[in-house]
Amino acid sequence: MENNFKKGWEKVSLEDLIVHILGGDWGIDILELIPAEFEKVKVIRGTDYKNWKEQRAKKAPYRFVKKSSLEKRKLELGDIVVEVSGGGPDQPVGRTVIIDEITLEVDVPILCSNFFRQIRISKNSNPFYVEYFLSYAYSKGYFNDFQTQTTNLRNLNVPDFISKTFIPIPPLPEQHRIVAKLDAVMQKVESNKQRLDKIPKLLKRFRQSVLAAAVSNDGAEEFTRNVCIEIQIGPFGTQLHRHEYISNGIPLINPTHIQGGEIIPDMDLTITKTKFKELPNYHLITGDVIMGRRGEMARCALVGEKENGWLCGTGSLFFRPNLKKINPQYLYWVLSNSNTKAFLEGEAKGSTMSNLNLNIVKNIPFPLPSLEKQKKIVKQVEQLFAFADKIEARYTKAKAMLDKLPQSILAKAFRGELVAQDPADEPASVLLERIKAEKTTLRQVQGSTKGKKLKP
Repeated sequence: MENNFKKGWEKVSLEDLIVHILGGDWGIDILELIPAEFEKVKVIRGTDYKNWKEQRAKKAPYRFVKKSSLEKRKLELGDIVVEVSGGGPDQPVGRTVIIDEITLEVDVPILCSNFFRQIRISKNSNPFYVEYFLSYAYSKGYFNDFQTQTTNLRNLNVPDFISKTFIPIPPLPEQHRIVAKLDAVMQKVESNKQRLDKIPKLLKRFRQSVLAAAVSNDGAEEFTRNVCIEIQIGPFGTQLHRHEYISNGIPLINPTHIQGGEIIPDMDLTITKTKFKELPNYHLITGDVIMGRRGEMARCALVGEKENGWLCGTGSLFFRPNLKKINPQYLYWVLSNSNTKAFLEGEAKGSTMSNLNLNIVKNIPFPLPSLEKQKKIVKQVEQLFAFADKIEARYTKAKAMLDKLPQSILAKAFRGELVAQDPADEPASVLLERIKAEKTTLRQVQGSTKGKKLKP
């Protein structure tokens, strides 16, 4: 962060603010006979961080720890819990949560596991301000230099973390004002996120409703065998072997490559031009509808110009529409709708995995309106989908802005630009002198510190 702090602010290490730091205790599992020296607790784990805002420690497991350990490690209001071991290749350690009043609304004391450190900040500083900064610093990658990594585990160098993490400290009254402002603003941001998160589901339901109406019971009952000039199951395994696959050749389409109505090839599962020519019955052309014949039923996609000349894979099949009877887009909607899915699920064969044969897919029933009406339906649906696409684009843009907003707000807070300054506030330099005196007094009372030694 920049060093251009406001008047009355100071830059200090995290260590300067700590009056207590100690590793956690995982304890032992629940026992039928509990020894007198053990007490029941809840222990915070890394998995509890995922939904911390909603759940806090409610789903933390019950364990038993010695009373002597509990006396030193019991989490109190304002304690900060730092993850020091765990993470993964793409997730650094150093995540933090703070113990607030809601967290303490449980039936037993709370500890953190031995993969964490409990940090207690001086009473002369606001721990919620400090935790806001630590969360901000973590998101910016400030702690990446303080950790080591094995194959699947990261460890935080705690001495470096507390001594080399520098925090901009305003006067204590200003810390309180910043925290109050951040709490209010972040609550509004979270509320807006929750409202925004409903939009994708609403759009999905809207599109499903549009398609359901498009292929409703309007028209005489027809069967796929009568509206397609060809219905073809992909090549047998004897025709196409795995050892014949190459990278960056002609794509072949299996069920896993059909995702959300789109064709997404795996360029490491392709074939040569020579092999492609050996399998002319399975060439895809624009307007075909390809369907997975194993696993999830009615998994379809419409073959476009991009996919023209690709190959139908062994796990798929395709429908080639008779353009004098059915519109390709309309056929795709028929084959991917809920009625077709229900029909296929009822007819599919296979004891371990649903499987479609040619007889089943040739006899899929559906109502067929006139070709002219199909064209009108396609045009109407495309217009409604275009409307939904515009809303989705606006949602994506709004979400991206909202996702960045908390970091912008926090950066503003730690530059001293979020709340007004009060000239009457005692400067942070005086605050730090009191913290030093507090730590000296604690050291004298304790005689010697069993946990991490406090910096004078």
